[in-house]
Amino acid sequence: MDIRTTRMPATSCPSCGYPLDAASDIQGDATPSPGDLSMCIRCTSFLTFKDDLTLRLMTLEEIAELPDDTRNLLTRMRSRAPKIAPRSGGEDS
Repeated sequence: MDIRTTRMPATSCPSCGYPLDAASDIQGDATPSPGDLSMCIRCTSFLTFKDDLTLRLMTLEEIAELPDDTRNLLTRMRSRAPKIAPRSGGEDS
């Protein structure tokens, strides 16, 4: 799998405050655009890109309205995120 990473304006996760300055496309073929979905690698909150490519927390309604395959993909990524970026305060600290 070829993963493409794009630098974006420095921002922080609106849920946990983790600094974010890049986005990776798991399909390897896109750069972020306003409205695209993302996920915080630390707290696994579902996010969406704003017009300036900073991130905002998705609402429960927005998540519920996602197509099943998209919601399932985000859920699978959420389950893998702790293996990529362990949270502080856990067993690994």
